[in-house]
Amino acid sequence: MYATDHQKRLLNFFSENKDASFSATELVGIFKNEMNKATIYRKLKSMVDNKLIKKIFNPLKQNMEYQYLCQCSHLHLICQSCKKIIHLDCVKAHEFISHIFLAHQFSINQINTSIYGLCKECQNA
Repeated sequence: MYATDHQKRLLNFFSENKDASFSATELVGIFKNEMNKATIYRKLKSMVDNKLIKKIFNPLKQNMEYQYLCQCSHLHLICQSCKKIIHLDCVKAHEFISHIFLAHQFSINQINTSIYGLCKECQNA
């Protein structure tokens, strides 16, 4: 895949914001002085197709968003206030996933599973 300057700029933005997700509309606003709307949509589709970023449904906003595609296999916590993404890679989370599999014969898709709530900073605000 040939990477244009626009694609490199978008990918760099996602890699600098690994703990956040953005709607296409938000990205159009962020990059309004650098590239047009059609270019952004085209590059986002290409980047998803080439597994550079992922497209996820945000149930809080009822829309699709894009985020950096980390090669992680664990649950994610998403703050409902500031939208920060926390990678939940700890023993207790792995025990929970094992319990669900062993006791309920259900395999959790860890890459796309998120738990919504409030982060420490937003709880104290």
